[in-house]
Amino acid sequence: MNQSYLLIVLILLILAAFLRTSLSSVSTSVTSNWNTQVIDVTRNHNAALAFYLLGTNPNPAPVNALARNVITSPSNYFGKYLQLSGTIQSVQTYPSQNNLPGLIIGNTTELVMIANDGVTVVDCLLVNEGINLTIGSTITINGYTPGIRYVQNSQTALTQELVIIGRAV
Repeated sequence: MNQSYLLIVLILLILAAFLRTSLSSVSTSVTSNWNTQVIDVTRNHNAALAFYLLGTNPNPAPVNALARNVITSPSNYFGKYLQLSGTIQSVQTYPSQNNLPGLIIGNTTELVMIANDGVTVVDCLLVNEGINLTIGSTITINGYTPGIRYVQNSQTALTQELVIIGRAV
């Protein structure tokens, strides 16, 4: 699967979550609305909450986290503003006029990195602009995890990737 297809799927899931979740209930009890039973980001509707928190609380203090711990038990980290670092593996920028989330939140960038543990793959959807991203460089990301996603690798095996929606710092 290419990254464009995966971004389109993520966009549709975010929209579905917004349509199913009343914003008034989100604003009154954000932390209690995370779907902790389903960790698959394509099915749990947590991405809308992550975007909501990014928009309503722009500068929370991040919690340093180990990616291997977050991917093992993502529901323990739902609603926490995490800080993860790693090495950039791929970058794809989506101008705001070319995608629906872009029309709502501005330019977005999808970045895949290998976390500092050298093993955990982290798929990041970044909402900040004007950042210089170079494949092979080290980056720190602050954001919320809506869960994990399953990706078919080149040997057709399913692997897990941690998903983070946030900002590069």
